[in-house]
Amino acid sequence: MAAGLADGFTAARACLAPGQGEMVQVVWFDHGAERPGQLLLVIHHLVMDGVSWRILLPDLRDAWQCAAAGRDIVLKPAGTSFRRWSEGLLIAAQDPRWASTLPAWTQMLPGPASRIGRRPRDRDTDVAGRTRSITLDLDARVTDALLTQVPGAFTVSVRDVLLTGLAWPSPRRAVSAAS
Repeated sequence: MAAGLADGFTAARACLAPGQGEMVQVVWFDHGAERPGQLLLVIHHLVMDGVSWRILLPDLRDAWQCAAAGRDIVLKPAGTSFRRWSEGLLIAAQDPRWASTLPAWTQMLPGPASRIGRRPRDRDTDVAGRTRSITLDLDARVTDALLTQVPGAFTVSVRDVLLTGLAWPSPRRAVSAAS
């Protein structure tokens, strides 16, 4: 079955053609009466980004559960619209409590941007084609701390912790004269 899903995904992705307006492919995998089917949605990134998926997927799940139970599809009310959010930002920016912090923020702007790493950026070397990956196996204790305790201690997400680990400079290693 997994191979069939992979083949279906590959075929659906190949059918995306933004220049011709083909931005979405929907494939239904019918597994027979004994197993539930699966719905595959392949949507071009010009139409759907990662944040939008996090908004759409719960609605799709809720609609599917309603339909499967034979109920009318009723979705939760929409949250704050982008327009309302941006208007709220404008109002907040004019609030004296926030306006008084403007000097602290603007003093951070002058000067060069901070570097990540020890050397200046090289436009010929620092390209996607030169990326590498590293795989680390962590024991259960460290993994648990990484996923639960560290984010909570700093009020950040796991993603923030992992990105910090990538950007944090590694300790310089002493090189002996013999090497």
